[in-house]
Amino acid sequence: AEYMGVFENSMSAARAIQSSGFFAISRLRYPCISKTMENFGIMPVKSSDDWMFRWAGHPNPSDFGKLHRNQRINHFPGSWHLSRKDLLARAFNRMQSRHPDAYQFLPKTYVLPEDWKRLRQCEGENDCELLIIKPLADSCGRGIHVVNNINQIPNNKSYVVSKYISNPYLINKLKFDLRLYVLVTSYEPLKVYFYSDGLTRFATNTYEPEKGALDDRFMHLTNYSVNKFAPKFQPNTSEDADDQGSKWSWLGLKRHLEQQGIHEGNYVPQIKDTIIKTLISAETYIKPLLRFTPSPQSCFELYGFDIMFDDHLKPWLIEVNISPSLTQGSPLDRKVKSGLLNDVVSIVHPEPPLPHFESGSEQEIFALLDREYERKGDFELIFPCLDGEKYFEYFESHSKSNELALKWLQNMNRK
Repeated sequence: AEYMGVFENSMSAARAIQSSGFFAISRLRYPCISKTMENFGIMPVKSSDDWMFRWAGHPNPSDFGKLHRNQRINHFPGSWHLSRKDLLARAFNRMQSRHPDAYQFLPKTYVLPEDWKRLRQCEGENDCELLIIKPLADSCGRGIHVVNNINQIPNNKSYVVSKYISNPYLINKLKFDLRLYVLVTSYEPLKVYFYSDGLTRFATNTYEPEKGALDDRFMHLTNYSVNKFAPKFQPNTSEDADDQGSKWSWLGLKRHLEQQGIHEGNYVPQIKDTIIKTLISAETYIKPLLRFTPSPQSCFELYGFDIMFDDHLKPWLIEVNISPSLTQGSPLDRKVKSGLLNDVVSIVHPEPPLPHFESGSEQEIFALLDREYERKGDFELIFPCLDGEKYFEYFESHSKSNELALKWLQNMNRK
């Protein structure tokens, strides 16, 4: 069902207008979204086009052109260039050809069938290093398997094939990956917020690849949706037990590493760098489509970045989700995702329009950044950043708005 806010004459709507001045639309796949909206005084109703805020599945391209200037929607046009594994690989390969030293954080990836020749040239005709095969657009671990010979790869379907990270950082002899949350409120200028907490998801079988168990999904895959069915899966039972069992928090992992003498300064800056460069690689495709929206501020998007460490604590990008799961199936999930949703809605809260500024002007960009920054909660603004000029070379074209956003941050830093 879709729920959206409309202008009504009822007392409840009047109170909502008085408290927030706008309403919401939500596709209730996750009841926690509706609950968060209502906590902000954003009232759901069943049908209308007169809404001001929408949270739903990725809309049809034509829907973006139907937006009014005072409406906000929770996806950007073209964001599948991040979520589809083949499109992400192509965007990354394009950036790597231009900036080979800067784009070294996605495992080498081939898009089949068009990359068969390159795959054979690079990996050999027979035995090879471990490769991981994934369907182009599936999620939750569906269709993923590991091979050590390219002849084991089906040649009648479309796949992405990536170098397997065979030297992962282990905790208790188990592989794990990170689900980190990133909010983009605009691509013009690019504004990126990194959430303070996230999830650490463990495989459930001891990592022993030398034994040749290529079909052991509970050893090779870290997906929660796979490992929750494993005999050795340890469910979370308390929000305070965030460094125990098969799912930890991001904060719990950082505490664990600190106890091992590994300070977050050794890996967090690299993660932020990975996030920023990944978004820039897709900006090339997303930004031109924004001309079909009434304003660069019409959209926002919450991403789930999946990151894995190797044994040198180098972060590798595994994939990006444009609709990360908000299921709250455990106390830890509820703690992390409730706080996350609260701060997302706080930042993108579609207030009545700002005083009229020329679109893209310094006054408009500064006013929007002021408003978001005041309400960022446990998000950290990671772009613009004080050393942001070093990223400008990676953008497809010069962006005056990115320069203005950096100027705003520099002014903030002087206060």
